[in-house]
Amino acid sequence: ACGGKPLNRRYYSTTAQDWRLAGELALDEQVLTHTGSATLTGKRPAPAQRVYNLEVQAVHGVPPKN
Repeated sequence: ACGGKPLNRRYYSTTAQDWRLAGELALDEQVLTHTGSATLTGKRPAPAQRVYNLEVQAVHGVPPKN
């Protein structure tokens, strides 16, 4: 997602119990993080930066992305 396309990243919403694109997340929605979960409290544009898309075959305790 290089070139200012962070809305294409998927996050696991523990609120919806489903994978969501970043742009689909709502304020106060809970998302899974590497340390547990977090609540989305705001949205703002971020400066463009180089990122790497990784694909993970399975994560323990999280349903696979469709």
